[in-house]
Amino acid sequence: MLQSLTTSSYKAKDAFTKREKQVIKFILEERTSAEIGEILGISRRTVEVYRKNIIAKLGVRNTVGIVKFAMKHGMN
Repeated sequence: MLQSLTTSSYKAKDAFTKREKQVIKFILEERTSAEIGEILGISRRTVEVYRKNIIAKLGVRNTVGIVKFAMKHGMN
């Protein structure tokens, strides 16, 4: 799946659920998991699961990888 995410013809924004896109938006705003959870009305642990799933979809190692991907694909 990583290969398909990195091809130029692939629409990066379509790879994520609505909630994952929301979490990415808040990550780009430098929000903590607790802050994101409070805003979205979900637990901090649930936010961490979303973050983990986003990292897995992208094949990156950490939150910095999410930020780099999002900025490269105009998700900011």
